[in-house]
Amino acid sequence: DDFTFNSKKVNNCIVTDNNSYSIYFIQNNKFKSYWYYAPNFMLERCNNENINKKMLQEFIGLLKNWNIDL
Repeated sequence: DDFTFNSKKVNNCIVTDNNSYSIYFIQNNKFKSYWYYAPNFMLERCNNENINKKMLQEFIGLLKNWNIDL
């Protein structure tokens, strides 16, 4: 449920020179995916209510723990 985040506003933050990252979770026979293009940019510079900042921060933490260059 932490991944669910609904808003009717359009995302207006764009960056074109970065990689995208994704992670997939399976729990209780349910499948969830989490994906972000330029996660650091979205967390630090994008003030958009469509972005679930709490989960994005956790996602970035996972990527850093796995020594992935952001």
